[in-house]
Order: sequence, then structure tokens, then C-alpha cells
Amino acid sequence: MKIPERQAELDALITEHLTDLDKPPGRHASATAPPMTDTEVVSRAEGAKNGGEFSVVYGGGGQFKSDSERDLSLARRLAFWTQDEAQIERIMFGSGCVRAKWSKHRTYLRDTIAKVLGGLTEPYAPSEGETSFGHSGADVGDAVEPKSSSSAKKRSQADRLIDYALESGAELFVDQAGAPHVLVVGEAVPLSTGAYKWLRTLMWDLEGISVGGEALKTAAGTLAAFASRNGRVRELHTRSAFHEGAVYYHLGKSRVVRINRDGWGRDENPPVVFRSVPNLKPLPDPEPGGSLDQLEELVNLKTDGDKRLLKVYAATVALPHVARPILQTTGVMGSGKSTAGRMIKRAFDPTAPETVSIDQREFLQKASHSYIVMLDNQNSLPGWAVDTICRLVTGEGDSKRALYTDDEDFIYEMRRAVVLNGINPPTDRGDAQDRTLPVELDRIPDTERRSEEDLWEVFDEGHGRLLGAAFDALAGAILARETLELPRRPRLADWGEYAAAVYEALGWGAEQFLEDWDGVVRTQNQATLDGSPVAQAITAFMENRGDYEGSASDLHAKLEARAEELNIDVRRDKAWPKSPSWLWRRMKDVLPVLAARGVIASNRPGEAGSVISLKKDPLGPPDGPPDGPPDPGSRREKCFQDPPSASRMLPGGSADTYAESGSIGSTGSISGHFAESLPRTRKEKEAENGGNPHGA
Repeated sequence: MKIPERQAELDALITEHLTDLDKPPGRHASATAPPMTDTEVVSRAEGAKNGGEFSVVYGGGGQFKSDSERDLSLARRLAFWTQDEAQIERIMFGSGCVRAKWSKHRTYLRDTIAKVLGGLTEPYAPSEGETSFGHSGADVGDAVEPKSSSSAKKRSQADRLIDYALESGAELFVDQAGAPHVLVVGEAVPLSTGAYKWLRTLMWDLEGISVGGEALKTAAGTLAAFASRNGRVRELHTRSAFHEGAVYYHLGKSRVVRINRDGWGRDENPPVVFRSVPNLKPLPDPEPGGSLDQLEELVNLKTDGDKRLLKVYAATVALPHVARPILQTTGVMGSGKSTAGRMIKRAFDPTAPETVSIDQREFLQKASHSYIVMLDNQNSLPGWAVDTICRLVTGEGDSKRALYTDDEDFIYEMRRAVVLNGINPPTDRGDAQDRTLPVELDRIPDTERRSEEDLWEVFDEGHGRLLGAAFDALAGAILARETLELPRRPRLADWGEYAAAVYEALGWGAEQFLEDWDGVVRTQNQATLDGSPVAQAITAFMENRGDYEGSASDLHAKLEARAEELNIDVRRDKAWPKSPSWLWRRMKDVLPVLAARGVIASNRPGEAGSVISLKKDPLGPPDGPPDGPPDPGSRREKCFQDPPSASRMLPGGSADTYAESGSIGSTGSISGHFAESLPRTRKEKEAENGGNPHGA
């Protein structure tokens, strides 16, 4: 049987039913929709998943190594939505990226667009039935801009991630400790696991796929190497920074307030960079018209001096470059000590978790994740914790091994504000006490006690105004400090100047600050005296003596006898020196407190061991009892200077007063308040001691 020839009918069937089988499904199946207008192209691009990035680049922003890289990035993003070369050129000339070079060298921009279109592998195409600006298929928000290189999909995920990161224009650099970072939306992200979120977002926005852990680890490590290689160094800050006379306070992502002598306000392009710390919670925008009197409504402070000092602390806590005193809220049970500390913490540095636990291995790491370190309900602290807290106040530097598998160190360098509370001072050590600002709270009567819910609701409602009031006071203090002159300063001299300037700015006057600080000093000295059985025994021993000199063994025996009369258990008390060789070491810790009581102590080597001298100051305690304020212009008033160094001595003391090493604790500073700062050269020492620079 002969089969008839029907080729024409077969061709017609194929044309009608099978010509579209080789086309991909979905939105690329039809391109019959009319072309989009320039406005529609921009709207589509801004509405896509990576629309935020497009808007930044379209507006002329983003971080790129050169303007040419920005031009290329914008052209690539537009080429995904339209392949009309003239249309891309028009849109680019209407963007924030436009520059004179485009008009002067017209072929430059056209060559850039042609280069992008030549490498385009997957342009956008409307789905079947979709109009130019309406849609019935996939959501345009799902559209992503693919990698333009035709070989992109053949490379590993890690390599593509590295390409995307470099093409994004994000700055790679190392911080002041040499740790590699990337700058993302104005915040420094460490190039470690902390950068994984950013890298995952890049991959999803550009390819629409997720990425695994090994690719992330490889990409982050490679980018870290690039950051270390390029030599760019940036100083990073946590919550607050001081730069060229202004404080920059980090409220949250891309929200920074600048405070200077002229006032405060938002800074959209601050000259400093802040760390991206997940623990930090955002702060509300500060509001004008507030008052620091809000603190009195929330915290039951005991005296007017306590109220003024707490307000000053609130105004100065934002100063990151000066050593601020440890804020210690004290009081009986039910006085709201923890609440007062939390009030300051939440007002200026809300974090999760809110408090830091005492853990020797992890303490510094936890402290580095906040700006205000809060220690709650601490009635005693181990020695290492006291040392570390003192160093946090003045500036701490330390390191720990990064991994157990290598020898690399992770370096910590920080200065922090510290807030702690307890019924009693958690430590009576002099070096901690003279860094402390104690404020006492009264017990809250049951009839006036608020519920926690009500208290924090009032706080939240006025939080922005409280921030604004604190920034107002700080701005006034920065201005007032320029002309401020103080006759004396507290232990933390820089903070003392700012605190006195706040008193000036708030209308109280610097003299009122000095008077209030005298009360603080009395509290500090009394706390040190109460915690030192040696100081108590020496004070009692010298009550009816003008002077004493003898061996350490002889004095140790006499002091033990006097201590027993004071009901001090010298055998069980850990602070009591168990042997004569430890006596002078214990005395060095309390020399300034003894001086405040009118007793001058010194030590010198003798034939059979050290010889300790005790001498009543011929003028008595500096111008009156230590519990009273100094008279204006008096010697005691002049003694409120920074504590002496190893080459300084108290008036009336021998060449070895404070010993050759000085009264230096484990924190490397001398505790005390009444030592005059009298620098003495080597020649002066030799003249005083018959040619021997080390004394008799």
C-alpha cells in the first residue's frame, strides 16, 4: 500500500502545536507584552527583593572602589529589566550617579552598557498574560538580578560569594587590634561567623538560592585575608565614640547622635564606625524638652547630694574617652538598688542579657558586648574581679586564645562604665573605693511602692525625653569645661572636670560639686577604714602617741595587742598580716586613709630588717577631722589632687614614704585622696638624704 505524501499538513501541525516546546516555562515563556516605560523599569527594580540595594546605587550611594564600578553596577541592574540600550542610558542620566564624564565622553557610557548587555544571560521577561506593569504570574518581588558573567554558575558557591561581596562595594578593613571586618550599612561586621548573615543575603538576592556552611566559611576567610592585605585600618567603637570634641552616640542601625558644645542632633554620616554587636538593643530617638529630674521620680535617693551626683553620672556616662567612676547604688533591703542600676543601664545601654555574671574565663568577653557593665546584687567580689573592674574603668587590655587548636590570640581593648549594687560595698579595697561613686537610696515605704509594670511603663514613656535631657546637660558641660578652673580634682581627674562642668551647666556651680565630692571621699575612706583591721589598729595605736619607730616585728606585735582590744580576730581575719614581713604590704594599701586620719607612715631598711615609722602630722588631720569638709583655701583642700606616684610623698613623710614602689595595688595605681602631688627629682632626694637617693 502506498502512503500518500502529506508533508504540508505535517508542517502545519508542527507549527501550530510544537514550536514553543523548547522555550522555558513561566515568566520567560512569552515576550509579547509591550515595553516598559523608564518609570516602570525603575519601579520594578525598586520592588524586587534586592530593591533596597538598587535604590542605594540608583541614588548615587553604595561603597565602591571607583565611580566606574558604580556605573557598571547600575547598568547591570537595569539590564536585567530592559535590554533597550537607549532606555538604560536615559535612566542612568536620570539617576544620582550622573557625572560630567558621561556627557564629555559619550562613548564611555555606551560602551559600559554594551559590555553589560553582551554578558547578560538571563534577562527579565514578563510571564504569559502579564501586561507591561500589571502581572498575573510570579510576584515581581521574587525577581532577582543574576550574576552577569556567563560562567558564573560554573564556579563554586564560595567563589561566587566572594565575587558578589567584592562587587557590592562593601569596605574591607581591619580594626585597631588587627581583626578583619566588613562595613555593612555603616556598621562593622567581623569577617567570621558574624558575616554569614550578610553573605547569605547576598547569595539569595543575586541568585535566589541558599548557601551552605562550608561555602560561607571559605568566603568569609578569604575576604578576611583581603581585609588584612589591603592595609586599611579603622578604629571601632561600641555604643559611644569621641572625635574632635564631639561625642557620637549609637542609638541603633544607621542612627547616630552627635553631641558637642553647640547641642545635639542626628548625624547621617558620622566620621566614626561602630561595631555590630548583636547584644546591643536599640535606643529611642532623644527628644527635647526633658529634664534629669525624671530620675528623682523613678529612684528614691536619700540626699540632695546623691540626687545631684546621679544626674551628673547620667550626663557623663556617654563619655567613652574618660575613666568614669563605678556607680554603686547602696541601701537597705527594699530601697530599689537593683532598679536604680537597671534604670541607668536601660536608659543608655540596653542589652541582652542585661547583667554580667562573675566568671573569670568569660568576664572580659561579656563586658566587651556592652557599653555599661552591670553587676547586680554583689555583696562580695573575688580579688581578680576587683582588679579587672578597676582596669575596665581606666582602660583594659587583655587577650585570650582564639581557638584551642592554634596559638592565635583574641585581643580585648576597652574602657567601660560599671554599675554595681549591694546592701554593703562588695569590696573595701582602697584602689576600688577611690574609683567608686556611691549613691544611697532610702527604703521605699510600702504605701508608695509601685509595681514593676507601672514603673517601667513610666520609664518607657519618658525614655526619649530623659536621653534628650542627658545630652543637653552633656552639651552644656562640653561648653562650660572650656573655661572651667578647679582648685582641686577628684581621683578620676578628667571625669571630675566634666562633672564640675555639668554642675555649672545645670546652675549648681563647680563649688557645689567639690562639696558633694568631699562627702563621697568621706564615704570612700570610711569604707576602706572599716574593711582594714590594720588601719583600725594603727589609728587606735597612735591615738596617744606623737610618733613611733621600730622594727616590723616589734610593731606587728604591738598592733596585734591593740587589735585584740578592738575585738579584731587577728587569727581568723584574712586581711590581717600573719607575719611581720606582710605588715608593710598591708599598710601600703591604706596609707592615704591613715594620712586622712593625721598619721604619716614610712618604711626604710634597717640592719636587722625593715624599720617602720609612724608620725602624727604636726598639723593634725588635714585642717580638721576627716569627717568634716575642708576649709576653703586650706591645706586639706589643696590635698585633693591625683594620688601620688612612686616619686611623690606626703608632706612630713620621709624619703621612703609610700616606699620606693609607691602604694600601688594590682591595678597599677595608688589609692587615696589626701596626698599632695609634689614631684621630686633625683637631686632633690639626694639632697634630702645626705647623697643617698634611697633614703637613710
